[in-house]
Amino acid sequence: TQKALVKTIRIKEIMTEKVVTISPEATVKEAARIMIDKKIGCLPVVEGMKLIGIITETDILRYVLEH
Repeated sequence: TQKALVKTIRIKEIMTEKVVTISPEATVKEAARIMIDKKIGCLPVVEGMKLIGIITETDILRYVLEH
């Protein structure tokens, strides 16, 4: 069954390896543009070689609503 199959698949078998990232100095508009162009729902935020966070579609929508 499909449930049984999902339980046996390892993340490394399905993960994206060529990850699109963004700088913490980028604008919300730049993040939104990348996410739309690449058809992705989140962007890891990277400073140098260090992961410092993640920005999601929900984060952007929240920002738009609050500003």
